[in-house]
Amino acid sequence: MSLLAIENVSKRFQSSSGAVTALENVSLSLDANEFVGIVGRSGCGKSTLLRLIGGLEPAFDGRIRFEGHDVKTPGLDRGIVFQEHRLFPWLTISQNVGISVHEAPSPAAEKRRRVAENIALVGLEGFEDAFPHQLSGGMLQRAAIARALTARPQLLLLDEPFGALDAFNKIYLQQELQRIWTQQNIPMILVTHDLEEAIFLCDRIVVLSPRPGRIQTIVNVDLPRPRDRTSPAFTAIRKQLLEELGFGVA
Repeated sequence: MSLLAIENVSKRFQSSSGAVTALENVSLSLDANEFVGIVGRSGCGKSTLLRLIGGLEPAFDGRIRFEGHDVKTPGLDRGIVFQEHRLFPWLTISQNVGISVHEAPSPAAEKRRRVAENIALVGLEGFEDAFPHQLSGGMLQRAAIARALTARPQLLLLDEPFGALDAFNKIYLQQELQRIWTQQNIPMILVTHDLEEAIFLCDRIVVLSPRPGRIQTIVNVDLPRPRDRTSPAFTAIRKQLLEELGFGVA
C-alpha cells in the first residue's frame, strides 16, 4: 500500500462569477521516503493540492488516503512549511519550534530534547533564545522546517519554502533540505516554480496543466545524488520540463 493515495480528486471554489475548478481528476501516489515535486504555471492548483493533502481544505471530490486513513482534517502526521515562515515574533526560536509539541502527551524533558535536536538538525545551535527579527530569512525558514519536524511527521509538505530567498540562500537551503531528507527518511512533497530546485531534490516531478489543474505528465529524475546542476542529464530534464510547460527550448 502506498503511504499516500490521491484518487480522482477535484476541487472547486465559488467566486463572484461562479464556480472555478482548480483541480480536476488528479490521481497520484507517494511511497515511503520518496521525494516528489509538483510544478506548473501560476494558478494551476499546485498549492491547492498540497493544502488538500494537509487537510486544510476539507471540501473536495474524490478521496485522499494517508497511511490507509481518509484525510479530512489537519494532523501532526503531516507537517507543512510555507513560503512565509509564520513564526510568532514575540516567541524565541526555541519556543516557536516547540509549538508543534506543546500539547503533546510527552514529558517536558522529552519535548525539550526534541526541540534541541531539530534546532541542531537545521544548524541553528546558538540561536535558541533569539527572536525572529534577529535572524535572516534563510535562518527563519530553517526554524520553520525545525518546527515541522519536531512533531515527528510521517510526511513533510513544502509550499515554495525558498521562494522568497536570494539565489545563494536558496541553493544552500536546497542542499540542507536534501541532507535532512536523507538523514530523517521522511517522504516529502515540494511545490515549486523553480524547475532546477525540483530536479535537484526530487525523485519524480508532477507537471500540472493550467487551470483546471490536471496531471499532464510525471517526469522521473533518475540522477545520482548529490546532483550536478551543470551536467548534460540535468540540463536535459530541465529542457523536457520547459517543453511540457509550453516554454520550448531555453
